[in-house]
Amino acid sequence: MTIDDLNDPVDRALLPILRHAVYAFTCPERCAWRSAYMIAAERWGEPRGLALAHATIDLVSAVLSKDITLEIQDPLDVQQRSEVTEQEHQILLMVRFMRQQDKANARNVMMQLCDGHIYAAVVRAALALASRLDHTGPNHTGPNYTGPDQIRSVRNANAPRLSAVS
Repeated sequence: MTIDDLNDPVDRALLPILRHAVYAFTCPERCAWRSAYMIAAERWGEPRGLALAHATIDLVSAVLSKDITLEIQDPLDVQQRSEVTEQEHQILLMVRFMRQQDKANARNVMMQLCDGHIYAAVVRAALALASRLDHTGPNHTGPNYTGPDQIRSVRNANAPRLSAVS
């Protein structure tokens, strides 16, 4: 599956944050948590984005605490970025079904992800993340929103630039 197959703009926006969140645990020397927070803040604005990144990291922590091995593409590898692993897709689907209040499908996807189990910690973390997401995607500005191609930085272009002076 490729990233182009993800039709939901929220899934597409959440994928790099998810990848960096997993790498925050599996390769802590890369400090990937910083990238997860930065990307989320750029896509959703600081207050909401930071909360979404935190909720994503909590979900990854809950999944990994159950000794589930996640196959995740390296978010910094340009060649791997366009591919979506089965487990990445399962996490995104689980959260999407929870956003849509589709309990049966969310439960089925979670059981696939968690080797046939339903873990309360994973359910809580996924519901917490789903509750912070809406159905319109990042930086939704109105009925003309067409998807992730319209994701824009929320940084103020007129903000003063800081520089080091020695």
